[in-house]
Amino acid sequence: MDNGSPVDAAGNFRGVAFEGPRQLATILKGDPAFAECMSRKALAYGLGRELTDADCPVVRSVDQRFAQGGHRLPELLVAVAMSESFRNRCPVPAEP
Repeated sequence: MDNGSPVDAAGNFRGVAFEGPRQLATILKGDPAFAECMSRKALAYGLGRELTDADCPVVRSVDQRFAQGGHRLPELLVAVAMSESFRNRCPVPAEP
């Protein structure tokens, strides 16, 4: 309910219809492109910079660990934190 009105939580993702957030989550969980995107975005956020081609092996490693953990967010965050890139990152000086 939103302001007393029912919410239509139905939708369509890449041609697959869903009814509500649980079904959408199931669809997204089975989409390898979505999982890789999550891995890339989490790693970029953790590193505090845009990713480059040199980061591809780290992205694959993070994505693999994310998949092994059942695509659960806590496992993704651990994978980022345990990555070589994160553990050896250089802090960027703050802009004045």
